[in-house]
Amino acid sequence: MLPSIGPSPWQHRNNEAGNRAFFPQMIRCATQIGMDPHQDAEFLWIAEKARDAVYDGHLPAPWKKLQRKKGATVDAYYNPITQELTADHPALPFFRRLFAESREEREMVVLKTTGQRKMTMVEKGELAMQKRQRKRERHLNRAALRVQRIWRGNQARAGGTAIHVNREHAVSLLQAGFRGLKVCTPTPV
Repeated sequence: MLPSIGPSPWQHRNNEAGNRAFFPQMIRCATQIGMDPHQDAEFLWIAEKARDAVYDGHLPAPWKKLQRKKGATVDAYYNPITQELTADHPALPFFRRLFAESREEREMVVLKTTGQRKMTMVEKGELAMQKRQRKRERHLNRAALRVQRIWRGNQARAGGTAIHVNREHAVSLLQAGFRGLKVCTPTPV
């Protein structure tokens, strides 16, 4: 989930009273999310959205802010449905997850472009499948070569036998001619 390109959260807003309150609140939200505002400056848009959710009074539907009897608010939030009580704003876990996913995406892109990325389990499985397929193909090629060698060997043996028979016949004819004998010529094989 990538942010839309817009003005930097570090740019000044129109009213000066809002500026004085905006930056410390945004930095506080950034640290609550787990972000270092200086090292993770490219993700400050998440801190700005978290600041809007936390300090502008937006609460998810079942959550309520706890109040004292005289109307002063306490930094605690209560969910009457799940009966959960927390000191963190209920929207902060969403922004923590969003920041962690965004940072992980950035790291994966950096590692992928530099060739240092670790393989995921799916990629490891695909690589293992490719290795098995190559091994199977090598095995089939070797088997085919063995069959071809056997077939060629049988052909060579059969052809060699015919050559030897013909050679022996030619030799016997020559010897008979030198001796002056008349030889009955057998049919060559």
